[in-house]
Amino acid sequence: AQLVRFGSDGANPYTSAAASPVWAPLDPGRKVYVEYSNEIWSWGDAFAQGQWAYDQSLLLGISKAQFNARQFCRVWRLFQQVFGGSQRLVRVAAVFTAAQDYTSEFLEEMRDYGPTLSPAVEPDVVAPTTYFGNGIQDWVQQKAQAMAGSSDPWFYTTETFDAGGGQMRPVSLPASDPYWTSAAYARHKQETLAEWKRRMLAGSAAEGGGPDATGLGGGFDVWLHDLARTLFPQPKPRVAYEGGPSLYTDSMDGGDSRDDGITWFVSAINREPGIRDVYDAHLNMARSKGLWTHSAFVDCSSWSKWGQWGHLESLDQPLGSAPKYAFILDHIAEMSALRAVDSPAGAVPAFVTSPTLPFGRYGQPYSTAITTTGGN
Repeated sequence: AQLVRFGSDGANPYTSAAASPVWAPLDPGRKVYVEYSNEIWSWGDAFAQGQWAYDQSLLLGISKAQFNARQFCRVWRLFQQVFGGSQRLVRVAAVFTAAQDYTSEFLEEMRDYGPTLSPAVEPDVVAPTTYFGNGIQDWVQQKAQAMAGSSDPWFYTTETFDAGGGQMRPVSLPASDPYWTSAAYARHKQETLAEWKRRMLAGSAAEGGGPDATGLGGGFDVWLHDLARTLFPQPKPRVAYEGGPSLYTDSMDGGDSRDDGITWFVSAINREPGIRDVYDAHLNMARSKGLWTHSAFVDCSSWSKWGQWGHLESLDQPLGSAPKYAFILDHIAEMSALRAVDSPAGAVPAFVTSPTLPFGRYGQPYSTAITTTGGN
């Protein structure tokens, strides 16, 4: 906190304002977003901080959710002490998006423990993830296997190979095969994007591989909206700490180049202009649940079987070949002119119509009457 507010002499933070700091402090007009650790609710070798938090909770005889909530609150208190209040701070309560039990206990502990500190603290925003994928990589693999040897083959041949331990995998067409530049390849990518959009709009709960919650419309469930609106004295905005397309293919693509086709194909649909429509539908669902701000997990990075995280594949990539990044820029511009759904301009009407509407079928005409009362 001292480093951010006062800067540094190059070795240690200043403890008060310095006339000529070696390392200047943050511009006083900037907000400081304060989150304790990264995904400390998690476990495993990649998230050793989560295991540490669990061990500490056992020593204290409390749950991991309670321990984490208290640590968040203590860090916020330190920043408030150094900054002389919370005016410049945005205290971020980063939650376990897919786990209602953990998140409820975590936020409840913040509500109860925060006021006992001096100065008292509470979160300014509740931060979920906004990932999506809807298991489309599994659909692609199944489709490609089903069509192998047919009159409309995808990227798998009819051959298989032993990937080890008797695990037989389908052999992909090599990168030099004409398929990868053919009209059929282009059509298969469009079929995939259509299926992905259909799954999303149909409310499919399919997730596919990887650790992220990718089967929820908008990336998080409505219970999080309700908790953020009702648990604290004032409703808390939902601000994503990370999100975007999450498509792992590592379970289908091992270390042998003969099964690389699934990763090549899934990576390629990330370059298709049609991914904008899928991304747009996803974030509109998130906005309908009260999301204020989406944050892409990675602006720029290379792609692999462990995800195509970068919205750019290189810093000098032309915008015309980076549809995810182009969409994010357009989305920011569009949403900057709109209020969040939980910030109405006047009196809010009440819905007479049940919030659960009759089912519709994607691609077919649909109409229903929605009746409201009151409001202005």
